[in-house]
Amino acid sequence: MRSFIQGALFLLVISTASCNFTNPFNVPEGRDPISLNTPLDVVYALRQAYISKDLTLYLSCLHRDSFRFYFNVQDTVAKRILETDLGIDSMVWGFEEEKLATEALFELSRSIYLEYLNPVSFFTTDSNTFYFMSTYYMAITEKNGNSQIAQGKLIFILKRDSQKWFIFRWNDYPL
Repeated sequence: MRSFIQGALFLLVISTASCNFTNPFNVPEGRDPISLNTPLDVVYALRQAYISKDLTLYLSCLHRDSFRFYFNVQDTVAKRILETDLGIDSMVWGFEEEKLATEALFELSRSIYLEYLNPVSFFTTDSNTFYFMSTYYMAITEKNGNSQIAQGKLIFILKRDSQKWFIFRWNDYPL
């Protein structure tokens, strides 16, 4: 039996040694792991960034100079956390505040699951602006084991800049 296993392993090594395998998850240096060439690429890259807690990917979806996040003021618990824990006292913020908030979320969570539900999307007539509207469901498991659920509606307004698409505006509303 032992010689059979050794023989099988030997054949496996020999047969795969001559093949040119590439790992689809191993992105060559200097290449973007996820394309941001279409608006939907950006929307789904943002989802993947949440799930993988990849801050670099997350921030690459947002326009560094023009991004604005508009948050629903009715959510008093979230507002208190933002004001008390992060020092964010406005319900409208830009890239740097979004970076701080998301970095804190990624640090405090063990896992994040995000799903877009019933998305609707369309271009404007000039094809330079793209709207993505959806309800969303987010499940967050904190490092201490507690779970949080966030649900709401979102509107992303994306624009093309230098052949790539970015989220310029994000409106977030309660269900």
